Amino acid sequence: MKEKAEFVDKYLRKTDGIKARPGFNSFDELKTQPSPSLLRSFEAVKDQEEKDFPKYENHFMAQGAAIGLDQAGKIVHYYAGRGIRFAGFLIHQTLNKAVIKSRGSAFLKLEGVSPEDRGQRVFCSAPNQFSLKPSSNDDAEIGKIRFMERANFAAVAFKGENDSRPLNLKVK
Repeated sequence: MKEKAEFVDKYLRKTDGIKARPGFNSFDELKTQPSPSLLRSFEAVKDQEEKDFPKYENHFMAQGAAIGLDQAGKIVHYYAGRGIRFAGFLIHQTLNKAVIKSRGSAFLKLEGVSPEDRGQRVFCSAPNQFSLKPSSNDDAEIGKIRFMERANFAAVAFKGENDSRPLNLKVK
């Protein structure tokens, strides 16, 4: 019988085993090294929020990645099917805390998006995977399309899973 492969988060770096220079801790040392980053642009809208959340001290996450809350209430990269609730996008992190854009409008790559898709639901399945249709029942519905920005890119009004307030889709 074939064993199930262990889950690997290609965007996560851990401080375990990192040798730091004098005056640095392993987290600071990782900040000086090249690491995965997801370029993310946010639209300046009135309906936006940032929140602080605790994180695992040995985790160094990719800036701009879709982030979720795990069962311990700490942030991790969002992956569908892992019992994680979508919380937003990583803006900044320190050794044990992170700032998340938990509500707002982000420009996201969405294959096949068209101007007629305004108001359609958007789903997330991984730190940098978004779609107009869920690929599984575990994908998080993160928001709705505000407008198509260019081919395969749209401005998406998003919010964390625990945010019950309606999204503002107005375009001025």
